[in-house]
Amino acid sequence: MAELDAAAMERLRKEMGEKVEIPVPEGMIPVHDNKATAVLAAPGDLERLRESMEPELVMSTLVDPLAVVRLTPFSAIPEWANHSTFCSITRTADELSIVTCSFDVPATEQREGPFTAFMVHGPLDFALTGILSRIATALARAGVSIFAISTFDTDYVLVPSADADKARSALTASGTCRFTDP
Repeated sequence: MAELDAAAMERLRKEMGEKVEIPVPEGMIPVHDNKATAVLAAPGDLERLRESMEPELVMSTLVDPLAVVRLTPFSAIPEWANHSTFCSITRTADELSIVTCSFDVPATEQREGPFTAFMVHGPLDFALTGILSRIATALARAGVSIFAISTFDTDYVLVPSADADKARSALTASGTCRFTDP
């Protein structure tokens, strides 16, 4: 990026009057801040700059493969859902969804999976914005679908287990996060 500092802008103002028109080279975008600084940025530079200013996320991979199970809306929570180290239960008027270790789910249940879960290390402040968006954007660019779960402390992103290596590579290469596990 090329930058005109405040002194250069002041010289231009004195020479040209208060209104300063700066020629913008083809393919560049003019950006102005409140300090009379003009910056010329190539397309994509601003997005990369914004992303580089965001704090790095730290993630790890859960060991057990997970399944997303669909039950009828008024089903009792089955006993097998209580055995897993990871279990998320959501009841709506239309369904009861349970995300749990795929080994604990009976073969007779309607399910999707297996999924690999990536955990964002927390706790995360409720005022934070864009955490899932950053992860989802990096994975969408890599062609990896996600199933996201948020808890009081953190976020989990589930990806099809067949795409887990591709997803980790995409998240790392994009600078979205670093993993604590190998």
